[in-house]
Amino acid sequence: MTKDRNQTKRVLPEAISDKFRTLAVEMRMRPRPIAQDGEETINISEGLATVLNAGGSKWFEQGMMFQLSRRFISARKIEIKPMKYRGSGNHHKFLVVIHDGMICRAEGGAAL
Repeated sequence: MTKDRNQTKRVLPEAISDKFRTLAVEMRMRPRPIAQDGEETINISEGLATVLNAGGSKWFEQGMMFQLSRRFISARKIEIKPMKYRGSGNHHKFLVVIHDGMICRAEGGAAL
């Protein structure tokens, strides 16, 4: 399943908040998740997201790609891959895999 990255620059509207099963996000800045009360949270200023497993989502579908901007995500588990995902020495991306989460606005989160 390969998609042209230039055709996937859709920005997720701010009004959309929904749960998902698995989401992969490519980010330029190394993310800093916060763990609290058995839940992890992450604030994403900008990143390209790919839905790996939508679960019971009404907005997302498997393989869907969109641009995340100023969003807050709360999840059961957040994995940050230790190596640079792709790119050159001065332009690189980090890969974050988020499991059983919910996308919210940047101001605050929502309970799962």
